[in-house]
Amino acid sequence: DLPAKRSGCLYNYAPQETETATRPEGQWNHTRIVQKDGKVEFYLNGNRTASMDFTGADWAEWIGRSGFRNNSGFGKSTSGHIGLQLWTSAVRFRNIKIREL
Repeated sequence: DLPAKRSGCLYNYAPQETETATRPEGQWNHTRIVQKDGKVEFYLNGNRTASMDFTGADWAEWIGRSGFRNNSGFGKSTSGHIGLQLWTSAVRFRNIKIREL
């Protein structure tokens, strides 16, 4: 289990700001993502686990060093579609609400 690939992280960028475990199988986790003008905060089970300014130099530099560097549009959108996924096993979602701030 790599720290920068746990739930609530910016995938492969940094470990959780506040270490927060996922709940055991059979129990639901609660997550919240707040994005305003490219500034994003991620919450897992009530704790802020990640934050980033997607319009800032730190983010652009990381993309330039990452495996996403050849995807010209990666990490630049502050509006549009939302993708939910888990790469390694089955995943379920419920009570998804999207609100404009």
